[in-house]
This record gives sequence, C-alpha cells and structure tokens, in this order.
Amino acid sequence: MFKPFWVVSAGLLLSSCVSLNSFTEEYDSDGSRKTQVASTSANSKTKKTKTKVVANTSEYWRYSADSAISSKPVYINKNIYFGSSDGYLNALNAKGKLLWRYKTNAAVRGAPAIDKNNAYFASKDGQAYAFDFKKGKRLWRINTGAAITSDIALYDNALYVGNNKGAFYALDKLTGKRQWAFRLKGAIYAAPVVNEQYVFVVTTKGLLHCLNRTSGKLLWQKDLKQTIYTSPVLYKDSVLLAGDNRYMQSFKQATGEQVWRFKAGNVIRTTPLLVENTVVFGSYDGNVYKLDAITGDKQWHFTTLGKLPSRPTYRKGVLHIASQDKNLYAVDFSSGQLIAKRFMPQSKAISFNLASDAKNAVYYALGQELVALKN
Repeated sequence: MFKPFWVVSAGLLLSSCVSLNSFTEEYDSDGSRKTQVASTSANSKTKKTKTKVVANTSEYWRYSADSAISSKPVYINKNIYFGSSDGYLNALNAKGKLLWRYKTNAAVRGAPAIDKNNAYFASKDGQAYAFDFKKGKRLWRINTGAAITSDIALYDNALYVGNNKGAFYALDKLTGKRQWAFRLKGAIYAAPVVNEQYVFVVTTKGLLHCLNRTSGKLLWQKDLKQTIYTSPVLYKDSVLLAGDNRYMQSFKQATGEQVWRFKAGNVIRTTPLLVENTVVFGSYDGNVYKLDAITGDKQWHFTTLGKLPSRPTYRKGVLHIASQDKNLYAVDFSSGQLIAKRFMPQSKAISFNLASDAKNAVYYALGQELVALKN
C-alpha cells in the first residue's frame, strides 16, 4: 500500500509568440496577446512572483492567484489547469510556474478539456473557447446565449457543452461549428459524459437524458424527481448518478432501466469516483461510501465531521478526502481505515484533484491559493 508523505497532521490571436517555457503569456478574450513578461512574474506592474516554494515536509509549493480559484484544478500532460473568478483560465507547470493565462469576460467555473496543443473551456460569459497554447492563438469562440458553469467534455473530434438555460451543444473541436443542439428543461450545472454511442447529461430539474452521440437524438429520458448538481459516470454498460434525494443509482445505458440504488444519510453533491469495480462518493452526512459498482452493495464507509462537497481522489491504494471539518484525510482504499489527516485551517471547504506527476503531488485549492501537497 502506498503511504502518503504527510502522515502527521500539520497546522487569443497573434501571428507569432515566444516560447512559453521562457515567458508567461496573457491573452485577452478577443484573442490578442495582452502581456509578455518573464516567468518570474505575471504582470510587471501589478503582480509579484506568484509561486512560493515551501520548505516543509508536507508541501512542494503554493501558487497565489489574483482572485478565488473557481474551478477544480486538473493535472493533464504535466501541467495544472484551473479557472478563477476574475475570468481567467490559468496554466501552471508541475513546479508551480505560471505558463499562460487566458482572459474571458466572467468567472471560469468549469474545468477545461485538453488535448496535445489545445485547451477547450467555457465561461460564465456564455462563451466556449478553443485556445492553441503551443502557438498562442485562439482557434475559435462561440456564444451559447447563457452562462456556462460546467466542464466541457471532449470525445474524439467533438466537444459537448451545456449552459444554464438548458441549451446543449455538440461542437466540432477544430472549428467550433455546431454539429447538433438540443434544448433541455432546467439548467446544466454538471458536466456531460460521453462514450462511442451515447451522451448523458443531467439538469437541475432532475432529468437524466441519453442522447445519440452523432445525431443528438433523444433516446430516453428519466425523471429522477430531485435536484442534481453532480455528473454521471459510466461503468461498463451502466450509468451511475447521485443527487439531492440521497440515492446513488445505477441505470442501464441503453434503456435507462434502474439496476440498483443505495441511500446515503444526506444529499450527494459529488460526482462519484470509479476505482476498478467499485464506486466511491461523499455525502453531506459526512461519510465517504465505497460500493460494489455492479451490485450497489456497501463495502465500507468512512466518517468525517463535516459535509463532503469535493470528489475523493485515488492513488496507489489511498483515497484522499476533503471535508468541511477542515481536514484532508488519507484513507486506506481496501479497508476504509484512516492512514493520516491534515488540518487545513484556512478554509471551510477544500476543492482538490490528484495529479500523478513525477513528484506524486495532490493539488488542491484554498481560496486564492493552489497548493501542491506531497503525496
């Protein structure tokens, strides 16, 4: 079993651009390059060095953003990406150095989709963006007509995104051209999930939709009679979803027929995590549950003293859990037993995402700070 290091609790448009390894690039919402400054600072007039290397046993570094971090941080291709409430999508390398940031006209609440050269993301300004961060230019942007607060899903050559008025789109990732659109009842706050055949998307009205991926045709719809803020996840031929009615549920992808359901002690507002043949999720009852993904049978639960608004993460036999009791927990995945916990006094709630880089760091957000914690 892998043991975490922190065992003891501790208090877009330009014709050319310079190398992003040497300079921080900043881009405005119209695609133009806004500033070009040395990587030790992000704006020579208003910003000081952002990253502080931490000389202690539990952290690698801390990065201070100009405003609150408004999306979950994600680690992809050796970089960390996150949105902030001042309208930026930010990109750091694994050492915490700002590589580039792109300005939109409102907060970036959803995590981006990243491929080899491009970032695809959306903003509360209602626009979806494609940005080539290798060449430093915006590829396209489209206006959906309402705020977007969910992640963008990328599958093959298409992007899938919905807004807060229920408009849902499939877009060509290279051009932004609409492939199809579908109007849903309710706001779309949760990211869609996609496989070769289907697109699954939920709304705050409690409706789970299954759409044909290539045509956008509605195949089935299920009224779950609850408010839903979490994204579904796919397991074999099932789709798993939870919501404010306290149930984690499994449905057949092809028909929407219910396979099983499990009731927690309070609402569930975290997207479930699939590990091997199990599903793990937190509830506002303070518990993290591990279930058999096939049958829904409970294997164990781990209790904290606060609500659990963040998705657990997993690496090498260890679950990392963030609770509103201000603790970050490391729990043995097999047994559900506590390995370690760390008190986080700065924040009531923690949002974080595990990164499997060379340093084995866990990246999490505390207000305006992104912290690389030794795993």
